[in-house]
Amino acid sequence: MTQAEVAAGEVTAAYLSRVERGQRRLAAPLLERIAGRLHTTAAELLATHSLNEARTRALRVEEAAVLVAIGEYARAEEVAAGVLGRLDAGEDGALRASAVRVRAEALLALGDHESAVSVTEPLVDSNDLNAVRALILLGRCHCALDAPARAMKVIDLAERLISTLGVEGLGESLWLAAVKAEAQCQQGRFHRASQICRDGLAASAHLPVDADASRYLRAAAAESMTGGATPAAMELTTAALTILDARNGLTALRSIQTRAEALT
Repeated sequence: MTQAEVAAGEVTAAYLSRVERGQRRLAAPLLERIAGRLHTTAAELLATHSLNEARTRALRVEEAAVLVAIGEYARAEEVAAGVLGRLDAGEDGALRASAVRVRAEALLALGDHESAVSVTEPLVDSNDLNAVRALILLGRCHCALDAPARAMKVIDLAERLISTLGVEGLGESLWLAAVKAEAQCQQGRFHRASQICRDGLAASAHLPVDADASRYLRAAAAESMTGGATPAAMELTTAALTILDARNGLTALRSIQTRAEALT
């Protein structure tokens, strides 16, 4: 059925489109009538809509992360903030954490370091990988604020949490080294900073940071065009983001190494 047929003159097709995007809600009686026209129940219709909406939100967060990775920081902050604005309190903690972190990344890149800190700090209490990533991001924020002692404090917490959890991702290992090296530079310990960079680069030599992220992004876009916010589209986007994050961490590490060695 077309949207016009589903609406049956009770609402416009444009209004139904906005309902599908989570921008409007249907009154219960109207929802029942629409469900009847679709030969289903209101409960099943809501369940399907909720699943599609959740997937769409997740893909929007990943879109914001891609925008950060390619330098579209203002747009990334807008997209992430939009997702957060549509989440109810306590709804989908993992998605909220991802959206908050992406928004903080954008704020950091835009130079709003204090806001990035305040946005990120609530995430550090979760004692999971989200907390690790938040702590690393806080370390970067503190370095941007020229507060190396604070940066080292949160990085120490991140390393202890990584040890407790027994996990560490590709991007996390590179950014950990980058923040530690930057903090050492800010404290005038250039030789130590250079050594941290060398160790980090050596440890990453076998990692797939040179993989083609654009290939994954193109595949994700193609999947989204045919199937919407499917799990396959999100997995492809996640793969691309992992590569982009690692590549950015590697670039930061090399830049710090060059600066540290020039000052040694």
